[in-house]
Amino acid sequence: MSENAMENVEEFNPQAFAGNLSNQAAEIIPPEINEEDKEFIRMVIHKFCFLAGDAIIKDENINFNAAQASLVAQFIGEWTFHKSIDLARAGIDINLREGILQKIAFTIFEIAKQAIMKNLPQDQLIPLVEHHVDKSFKAALEDLKKRNVISEEAMQNAEAQSNVDNMVAAEEHPVISQMSDTKLLKLASVALLLKKVNENKKEIILSKFNDADAQVLNDYLKMEDLEGKVDVNITSKCISEVKAILPEPKVITGARYIRKLHKLMPSANIAFVKSMLETERPLVKQLIKSASKNEEVEISSGIAGALYNYIQQRAI
Repeated sequence: MSENAMENVEEFNPQAFAGNLSNQAAEIIPPEINEEDKEFIRMVIHKFCFLAGDAIIKDENINFNAAQASLVAQFIGEWTFHKSIDLARAGIDINLREGILQKIAFTIFEIAKQAIMKNLPQDQLIPLVEHHVDKSFKAALEDLKKRNVISEEAMQNAEAQSNVDNMVAAEEHPVISQMSDTKLLKLASVALLLKKVNENKKEIILSKFNDADAQVLNDYLKMEDLEGKVDVNITSKCISEVKAILPEPKVITGARYIRKLHKLMPSANIAFVKSMLETERPLVKQLIKSASKNEEVEISSGIAGALYNYIQQRAI
């Protein structure tokens, strides 16, 4: 694996991504799904997303960057969500569901991995993944039927479910009414940021959102006194949540390394850091003190990065 590819994929945090995606999924689980099924859905999305992301990072034969790694994990998370709901609505025993979903997740992982390696365009990748998800779902159900674990009726009932179709149908109605309050707040927060950038950059950013989200963002951008309609504390929290799932920039400045070091400090070995403050050179001492106070520092990325990596590897 090339050094650049390794740096890129290491920007992807599978634990954070899995946690964020499972939390987002929890917000849009249909209200008729009971609490036990909801908890299972959150758990299984987190588990499979994390396992997929972790496998990509650790496999030296997969030269993915952070965006490609997150795409595979997102495919797995989204389809795990839809098929979990299909299984719950069909009344398939909860103890059988993880095995079915695991087969689907493995299929997505292999199909998406190979497609990305072959540079397949995303507009071709999406239907390809969907085709194999349906095929794997039916095969898993038919296997259970052949082993008399589920009935013919239960199999057909599960195959007839389609949460994807239900969600698409719902989007034909006014978009905002179908979104959760949490998502709307996040989009409003993004809109507040977009109001501060030039038109060219704004259009580029809007093009990254799906049509429904972009429509809501445009509505917010046209709204008079949006700043006065959204609580500043809620906006700050939403923006922090959005930033938490974004990969680090490819070029990390010295100041950003100091901020990363500040976040690292609470989990660092106090005795180790204290010994550094007593024995290290004045520059290192000052950098550690600045990081502990989260102070802005003008420092080269090389020096700050070396200090961050040194403490991360030895003090945690």
